[in-house]
Amino acid sequence: MKKKLTKTLVVWAAIVGVVLSIFLLWKWIKSRDDQPEDLSKYFSTIPRDVYEYGIQQKYAIKNFDDISDDLQTIIDLIAPYRDIMEKAEYNSFGVTRGNDYACITSSTTKTIWLNPFQQNSLKAIAESFSIANTGSLTAIGIESGQIKFLSEWRNYAVVYTDDDIAPTTLCFPEADVRVKKIQPHWYHVFDVN
Repeated sequence: MKKKLTKTLVVWAAIVGVVLSIFLLWKWIKSRDDQPEDLSKYFSTIPRDVYEYGIQQKYAIKNFDDISDDLQTIIDLIAPYRDIMEKAEYNSFGVTRGNDYACITSSTTKTIWLNPFQQNSLKAIAESFSIANTGSLTAIGIESGQIKFLSEWRNYAVVYTDDDIAPTTLCFPEADVRVKKIQPHWYHVFDVN
């Protein structure tokens, strides 16, 4: 009886040790400030789609419902410029943090000055990007029926589509993207290259 109890305790101690080791390794990896591509060396045995899905969840904005009105405010603001921008070679508005979000600029159109309500909306969107660790909101891209709120690294965007068809590109046509629908017409888009 004593041998059986000893064996059982040894087995349970081994199981607890393995689980604890995995947990500590996970906490150590999570505490590091690496970019997503650096983590792949730790998860090389996990299928790529599972790994990418985890990265996508980590770097997506989490409070879409809180900022959906703010996103709509900015879409309404740039609506008069969409036709011009969709035909332009450089089709995005730059977002500058240093001016308290007072304006957005483009090489194609004039500077658009924002009223305080619009400034607060743009600031709320930008803060959502910062909280999600995607880098700052630095551009609002416009192309054929889509408006993209782009991160500074151009590897993530919240995208509005007129026709509710999922986007197939982010910034570069050859990029490998993953798309997750947020709600009708709205998508998270990730460049996984």
